[in-house]
Amino acid sequence: MMTPTVLVVVDPSAASRAAHAAAQLAALIAAAVAGRVVLVPLAAPMLPAPGLDPELPDYYQQQLTEALAMADLARQLPGTVEVAARVEDLDHGLADLLHRWYPLLLVLGLAPEHHLLDQLLLHQALPVLRDAGLPLLLVPDGSPVRLPELVAVAADGEEFHLAAAAQSLQPLLHSWHAAYCIVHVAETPADEATMTRATDTVYHGGLLPGLAHFPTHRVCQQPRRAGLVQAARDVQADLLVLPTRSRRLVESLFTSGVAAYVIRHSPVPVLLLPTTAAPVRSASPVYPAGLASRKLGPSGAGKRRPLPPGV
Repeated sequence: MMTPTVLVVVDPSAASRAAHAAAQLAALIAAAVAGRVVLVPLAAPMLPAPGLDPELPDYYQQQLTEALAMADLARQLPGTVEVAARVEDLDHGLADLLHRWYPLLLVLGLAPEHHLLDQLLLHQALPVLRDAGLPLLLVPDGSPVRLPELVAVAADGEEFHLAAAAQSLQPLLHSWHAAYCIVHVAETPADEATMTRATDTVYHGGLLPGLAHFPTHRVCQQPRRAGLVQAARDVQADLLVLPTRSRRLVESLFTSGVAAYVIRHSPVPVLLLPTTAAPVRSASPVYPAGLASRKLGPSGAGKRRPLPPGV
């Protein structure tokens, strides 16, 4: 059996809190399933002054400094941690890493400002992630480093089915023993039907166990992307899960799409789960009666955090 692996892409030159928080959270996630963390240092290109060649001593000094920073970060993490070879071309390098390690999850720390890592990952790696269907966890600067206790699952009412890689991640998600809440952004306060339809798609999509029932929270706020961030705040979630359609992933993250906005404004980590077109199904619901109840139902053996009043 292969060891569960979590890849963390780190910009050693940035040395940001977000990078360290992402690595620490990845270590906790991997430890929960007796897995390992692989730190992937992303090389920052050295740009020489106009008309000058790069100075080799400076180049080697930069490599040494980055190697020491990665070794120091690895020593601070619990569990099994390995440091991969330095990646200079993320477009091709990431594909090689995926082939070598077969990771369950890719983790990235996002700094408040646009660091090199943010730009390269979002512009070079996303086509690879889209084609591989690998789940992506984005950790904002300042988010708490702990396993989630309450997970908000975004549902827009459109049918989906988890991609193979997202299904492989489910044992890891269940290892957290977290409580779950399905959140939905409606167009009008009276639009109850969309909440029911959105909840239905989450269960049929295979994202949550069909034999348990979970609370729901509806927000009436436009645009939808702002409503999702507000919903995560309302329920005091530790993690926001966004099912993503492969055909829209790159466009949504490069433009003013939902994912791009949520990633930049969410106060908690965002997990992008790849999905595929939904299979034909019967009209009978798979979730139990009483789903609309606001009381948290059992989804694991751990202690549950109650939802805030009024949710």
